[in-house]
Amino acid sequence: MPPRQPWLLKLDELLRKLSLPLQAVATRHGSLLLWLDQGQPDSFVVSVTPRSSASQGWTTTDRFVVAYSGARDLDPRTQGWLSLIAGLLRRIEAKLPATFDRTDGVFAPYMLPEDRFLRLFPFCMVERSSIAGQEVVEVLIRATSLCNQRCPFCSAPDQDSPDHATLMDAIVDAASLFPGATLSLTGGEPTLRPDFAAELSGALAIENVRQVQVQTNAVAFASRLDPAAWEPSPRLMFFVSLHATDPDIYDRCTGTRGQLPVALEGMRRMIAAGHQVTLNCVVSSENLAHLPAYVQSLPGLLPIGDKVDLHFSSLICHERKPEASTFLVRYPELASTLERVASIAASLNVPVQSLLSSTHASLPACLLSEEYRLRSPHRPTLRQDETGFEDFDRPWVKALRCRDCVHADHCLGVPRAYGARFGLDELTPIREG
Repeated sequence: MPPRQPWLLKLDELLRKLSLPLQAVATRHGSLLLWLDQGQPDSFVVSVTPRSSASQGWTTTDRFVVAYSGARDLDPRTQGWLSLIAGLLRRIEAKLPATFDRTDGVFAPYMLPEDRFLRLFPFCMVERSSIAGQEVVEVLIRATSLCNQRCPFCSAPDQDSPDHATLMDAIVDAASLFPGATLSLTGGEPTLRPDFAAELSGALAIENVRQVQVQTNAVAFASRLDPAAWEPSPRLMFFVSLHATDPDIYDRCTGTRGQLPVALEGMRRMIAAGHQVTLNCVVSSENLAHLPAYVQSLPGLLPIGDKVDLHFSSLICHERKPEASTFLVRYPELASTLERVASIAASLNVPVQSLLSSTHASLPACLLSEEYRLRSPHRPTLRQDETGFEDFDRPWVKALRCRDCVHADHCLGVPRAYGARFGLDELTPIREG
């Protein structure tokens, strides 16, 4: 995609004349950013910020503060890069814009479109998988870190919320780069954004978006937002957190008090408006024993029809929230409980998605019985640095014997925190099927 700001092309040209190993030059969140290849996994990043917005850095020019990240200490090479960049800025700064508020960039030809997109929009994530051999792409757009709940096991990062223009740029660019993808508006709680309604409508107006998914706790839809404002469509789906139907357990799982009736009212209004609704239950030590009663109570609480189904998620346990691992349930116990609960749900005509339907929040296939393992055609596409065999430097880990499993190419294993707490002895290679 060509840059939205033509002056970036000229700046990129001038920087490359300095023989810098430039990967990208971009404007984002009020700064001009330059990524340089230092021959390591992490780039050397130079940030240029108006002096009115930044107080300190490596050096200053008349208008800007120049800082860097990606290296603990400067060496002659990186110091030389900084000197060249600062010298160029001093020569041309009068021609640069007053602010760098637009999200835009120019990239080295070898950079993949997905890498370019994530450099510009670090609040996004791209997940790939396949269903029955067909690739599925989901772009998660983390619209805000604000939330009206405080789930103790939440996996959402703490990050700055993009402004409306930046979020819409991300939606438009995602639709262009990943035609036919699902765009998931998530958070935090995306409905807390002041422009949420316009952002959802804007995403739905883009024809080559296969589906827009709103990840929400439904509280806002009880009164403040009217789900009937959007026409029911296969292109719109609500993925709604419902971790318990017992008020006390719901309070513990969400860090709230008395919010369950409001959330249920929001869900009823979604269903009454004719929308597709998936109820997502994140399973932890707080609600594991409650799951049979949870499923049995659903038909009396919500009008379960052909547009409503149930999804179970296991804990992801991101390192940024180490206390989340205290809520883990050992996977053999979790697997047997989920299979029992899925059977109860079937007897009540409550549809349940495959227990392997998540990219990251599913159990390893080897923990499930063959009956439930074979029900899922879903196969995650693993990123190269995401998992390893007994490599605890990676966020996910598998046992060495997992190399012989037929699921090895698309199984993440267990979160590092799970492996550190419980070990890897539960993982058993599946030889066929």
